[in-house]
Amino acid sequence: MSTIVTVEGNLTGEPVLRTVPAAEAEAGERQVANLRIAVSDRVRDEAGEWGNTEPLFYDVAVWGAAAAHAARLAGGDRVVVHGELRVRSYTSSAAGEAQLRHSPTIRASMIGASLRYADVTVSRAER
Repeated sequence: MSTIVTVEGNLTGEPVLRTVPAAEAEAGERQVANLRIAVSDRVRDEAGEWGNTEPLFYDVAVWGAAAAHAARLAGGDRVVVHGELRVRSYTSSAAGEAQLRHSPTIRASMIGASLRYADVTVSRAER
């Protein structure tokens, strides 16, 4: 069973485009763009002042032809990501003590610039 999510957030850095060996590739796709987004909401506090909630960070993997397009985005860009949410668990040794941590990752099936705060120019890719 998959959990499908759509989130809007800001890129925390530049996307990284890589070509992976066939053994590591998902569904035969050889290119992957890895990026990280920060998602937070605007809320009012008790005094009626607007503020941001603590951000939630997602690692995002974009495979195939969309990977090259996603790699053209820049840090700080506002994006909309749609895809399958996966949670990776790992053990870290913070402060000398082993701790179980969880990292939410989205395998994006669609990604694009958010038009909420920016204008974009669309150009079609050659097939």
